[in-house]
This record gives sequence, structure tokens and C-alpha cells, in this order.
Amino acid sequence: MIVVEGVVKRFGALVALRGMTFEVARGEVVCLIGPSGSGKSTMLRCMNFLERYDEGRVVIDGETIGYEGDGSERRVRRAVDLARQRRRVGMVFQSYNLFPHQTVLENVLEGPVHVLGRPKAEARAEALALLEKIGLAAKAGERPARLSGGQQQRVAIARALAMKPEVMLFDEVTSALDPELVGEVLQAIRGLAEEGMTMVLVTHEIAFAREVAHRIIFMDEGQIVEAGPARELVMNPRTVRLQAFLRRFREGYML
Repeated sequence: MIVVEGVVKRFGALVALRGMTFEVARGEVVCLIGPSGSGKSTMLRCMNFLERYDEGRVVIDGETIGYEGDGSERRVRRAVDLARQRRRVGMVFQSYNLFPHQTVLENVLEGPVHVLGRPKAEARAEALALLEKIGLAAKAGERPARLSGGQQQRVAIARALAMKPEVMLFDEVTSALDPELVGEVLQAIRGLAEEGMTMVLVTHEIAFAREVAHRIIFMDEGQIVEAGPARELVMNPRTVRLQAFLRRFREGYML
């Protein structure tokens, strides 16, 4: 479903991604882990072209994201094509980015009605069903300010799903939450995994990655250090670098 091939991303003299190459099968859940500054979030942003990558390619379901043509003929796609591609790839960030002046239901309806042009009654029924699935149907008429952080993040997930994406990307969606709110967001993501949604997650929730992901990719300094089946990689890391990284999580997270 996803092919990342030789992706390089530079910010001036800084090389943030150094030839990233991996694949994600349809219905697979892959977690990117690693220290801060290792390029995880940059990789995710390149996958839906919020960041332009300098070399390599990202292909989703057979279509190169962000560019058309090859080699010296490669050029950035037209804005209308970029918008169409981004609709196929849902993304949820650390910050919820909900519209504060709109209700929960209106936030979820915004994309289907105003971007996809769906009939409002039809989109409303689907939005309410999504809110029911994440346990927030009773909050449909509330403004975001009246919700907890965990509830707002679940609304952000519902809003992304309302666009009917083929792939979901999650960028450290629990990092801004109080510990007691993390579980409710992870449960919503777990439900998507059980339904077969293709997902790539940047996360520091190692125990969650071990249980829910099919594979884990450990990144450091913009490249893949180690990758493999989730449980095997966490329980039996091969590289010294990953062993040192995971040692910080063993107490309280993995016992």
C-alpha cells in the first residue's frame, strides 16, 4: 500500500532523512520510534507532502505522492492534484487543531461537506456514527473548549476518518495529553487497527506499539537502525543503539 524508497530530506545543511526505505502492506500497522530529532515526524510529513522531500519517492497505492515525472523532469504536482492525494491520507497531529467556534459535530462535518461536497444529511449521519464509535456521540453539540484533551484528540481522529482516507498517519498524538487521558486515545487507534486500517504511527508509547503494531521501525539520525516484527523487536533488540533506547522504557512500561 505504501512504498518509501530512498527518501532524503534536507533543511539547509541539516540532512533530516538519509535515504529512508520501507514498505507498508495494506491493512498493516507500522510504528516509527526513536529519540527526539531522529526524523520520525519529518518522515510522516513527507508521506502526505506537507514537507517536500528532496530525493527518492513516496508511493501510495501505486501513485507517487507530491511529484510527477522522473529524474530531471520531476516536478511538483498541481495544487488540485496535491489536494486530491492528501484526501487519501488522513493525518492526526499532536495538537488537535479543532475549530473552536464550531461544535464537535460541525468539526467532523467540515471536510465531507465543504471539501468532498457530500450531501449534508448523509454526511451528518456518518459523522454521528463516527462519534458513536469513539464514544463521543453525547458530545456532538459541545464546543471543543468543553472537552478534555483526550476527547478533543478523539474528535480529531473522527474528523480525519470522515474524509474516508485509505491510509492514516498519527504524529505522536498522545504526547500532549495527561497520562490518564492517553488510554482513551490509544483505544480508538486500537479499534482502527482491528478494522484493518493501514496506519503509520510516530509514538513513544512503546508498550502500545509492541501490542498493536505489526512492525516497528527504529530510527536515529534520519535513518533506519533496526526494523522487524513489533513484539520481537521490542523484546529482543539486536542493535546496541536500540537496546539503549528501550532501556529507558523498561521500568513501568514493559514489565
